[in-house]
Amino acid sequence: SDTHSEYNRKQTHEMFEELYCNGLINEKTQTMPYCRDDERFLPDRYIEGECPHCGGLARGDQCDDCGKLVEPTEIENAECQICGGNSIEFEETDHLFLDLTKFKDELKEWLKEEKPVPENMVKQVRHDIEEAEERSITRDQNWGFKVPTERVNERIDEENLDLEKLDPEKYDEKVLYVWFDAPIGYIGFTRELFEDNEEWKDYWINGHSDNYYSIGKDNTIFHTVIFPTMLMGASTEEEQYNLPHYEFIQDFLMAEDTQFSKSRGKGLSTTDALEMYPVDYWRFYLASNLPQEHDTTFSWSDFEERINNVLNDTVGNFVNRTLSLSEKWFDNKVPVADHTSRDEEVIREAEKLVDEYETEFENHNLTEALEKAVSLARLGDQYLSEEEPWNNEDRRAETINVAIQIIRGLGVTLYPFTPDTSEKIADMLNTEIHTEEGFDELLDPLLGGIEAGHELGEREILFEKIDTEEKRAEEEMKDEEKHDLNTDTVGFEEFGEMDIRVGQVQKV
Repeated sequence: SDTHSEYNRKQTHEMFEELYCNGLINEKTQTMPYCRDDERFLPDRYIEGECPHCGGLARGDQCDDCGKLVEPTEIENAECQICGGNSIEFEETDHLFLDLTKFKDELKEWLKEEKPVPENMVKQVRHDIEEAEERSITRDQNWGFKVPTERVNERIDEENLDLEKLDPEKYDEKVLYVWFDAPIGYIGFTRELFEDNEEWKDYWINGHSDNYYSIGKDNTIFHTVIFPTMLMGASTEEEQYNLPHYEFIQDFLMAEDTQFSKSRGKGLSTTDALEMYPVDYWRFYLASNLPQEHDTTFSWSDFEERINNVLNDTVGNFVNRTLSLSEKWFDNKVPVADHTSRDEEVIREAEKLVDEYETEFENHNLTEALEKAVSLARLGDQYLSEEEPWNNEDRRAETINVAIQIIRGLGVTLYPFTPDTSEKIADMLNTEIHTEEGFDELLDPLLGGIEAGHELGEREILFEKIDTEEKRAEEEMKDEEKHDLNTDTVGFEEFGEMDIRVGQVQKV
């Protein structure tokens, strides 16, 4: 889905209506940049210049470098991003503002009691709450969700509210700010998933579920001050929106010392990445390299090393080696085993890793949790090597039985990180590793989770080793071919002579 959907428009308008009727939205006159050459206002990303706080590249709403909110009037050496000129003056225009001061006490209490952000972000979030004031939530442009003036005015009349009505004519040329409707999109997506029936409320209303967020540190204030204020302000006595239970606030993943940025076209796009390698390769790498407390750098050599040496050689090799031996010696079934104290010791070690995995998850340490899952594969592979079932026929059944139980634990613990891989493991084991019963139901107990005599599925190779230099050379060649197919251009004067007309279908 996307934030432009009809579901999100409906949710955005409903929340705007509640916020306005609850007195959290006010009209104010604002001074905004206006490009004389283009004869239009320049909201947000239509104006760029130097950040007054850090000197980095700032736009009309925020500096991506330091993450601070910025007003257009504060930007130094500003340029219009439409024409590239600097013929910018400031004119007054009316806008709607969200009052971020109304729930400061509630936000402070939420931060203190619920601990919804990493410890290293608490100080910044507390400061952002203290400094919060009013924030404009409309823009002078045509693209975006319209302000629902008609419905708001009707409700003011219906409930005899002591509020100023909205001028439909004035707001006909304005839309809601993208950072107003974008986080509401999380709820809009859920409504779309359930086709707008009441089930979506189980995920967002009255504390029926815990809501986790994963965001970049430059978007912190939107998710820790602005959106929580919107959630509280749009709540009613009967239906209270859930505040974030926990927010994974990440530092920057750097691309050659420059942060990845979709809006700036920096780094590798998701589309290009998925054309090169399977999604689980990227999920595994990114989860193992999360910039949780400091910026981390993406490099092709590091990506290749983790995929080849960890995902392929450790995880893939252990699974393939175990199941190929079961196929060879036990007719692709789980062998009957009389476990020794050594086998039980290995299972206890595996169960300890699973417990540590759960603890890391509960403490929101995703990279560490993934490492515990990989450690299961290391444990199982080491166990196979020490027991040498290819040389020790008397211990074959016990060794392969235990290794298969560990593979099941591996499939379950990898599921949040590499779901496609986990589903393949489930198919090879001919069992379920992801059910609604939950984690404990699947891994308690670990030993005997797959009974002796259980027939396994068809074995397949989970991963292949990669050569990133070769793959990148192939992609560069494809890009050159695409470029060659799109070299015909015309000059601006020729383009200006085109007769372009727009029509509207009246009847079909």
